[in-house]
Amino acid sequence: MDDAEGRADFHRLVTDVVAPVALARGLVVAMLDDRNDSVLFHAEPLAEFLALHPEVAAAHGDQEVRCIDLWLHRSDDHRSVTAQLEGTDVADWLRANGHDALAADASATDDPATSLRAVARALALMLD
Repeated sequence: MDDAEGRADFHRLVTDVVAPVALARGLVVAMLDDRNDSVLFHAEPLAEFLALHPEVAAAHGDQEVRCIDLWLHRSDDHRSVTAQLEGTDVADWLRANGHDALAADASATDDPATSLRAVARALALMLD
């Protein structure tokens, strides 16, 4: 599979697997970055998201919250995906909260689809 096909598959997986979970929790697709194999979601509308998820805003301390981001990055070798919600690595959050098996899936190094399914489940845990 060439890089363009792989990128299209990655974007399709994100759209099919992660986007429905993210949208239900107030995160919308803001950008598909072909150059860096990344997808950015952000909270929309921000005020409603922060009212529903004050723990995310609390991480900012006294600073004004201007945006809340979820980044998904496909690795250079196209075998894995990393995800960060407002700078917090999703797999690290899962491990810290006792979800080791799901963290292992989120960190899968050979199957982006497994990683993205785990990220979708992690978002539900983090934001419900």
